[in-house]
Amino acid sequence: MKYEFEVLAMLTVDPSAENHNLQAKFALKVSDNLDESKYIDETTGQPTENGVKAVTSTLVAALGGNIHYAHQLGMVDSAQHLRHIIAELEKLFIISNSEVGIEEWDEGKLVRKKKINL
Repeated sequence: MKYEFEVLAMLTVDPSAENHNLQAKFALKVSDNLDESKYIDETTGQPTENGVKAVTSTLVAALGGNIHYAHQLGMVDSAQHLRHIIAELEKLFIISNSEVGIEEWDEGKLVRKKKINL
């Protein structure tokens, strides 16, 4: 039996702000054949520990696919691309005015929002 995790992600960059204020939002969806309560807390709408693992695994797999795709088309060397990604991740913990938002969507409508300042 297959199961799916879908992470909807959005990045907003304000180039006019000091340090290019970044806002990232993401939402986790799980396939119907999974117990959603194991991945998304029913009271807060936020990912549980298993939900965090699912988000991380999904985003890492997408990054890996993007790295391989760009390398195969000769756009960027895989090692160079990976170093760039690591540098960008490091910046997220250095830039003080970055914020991450976790959203819960139900049938295309925003249900809950939570912001985390980095």
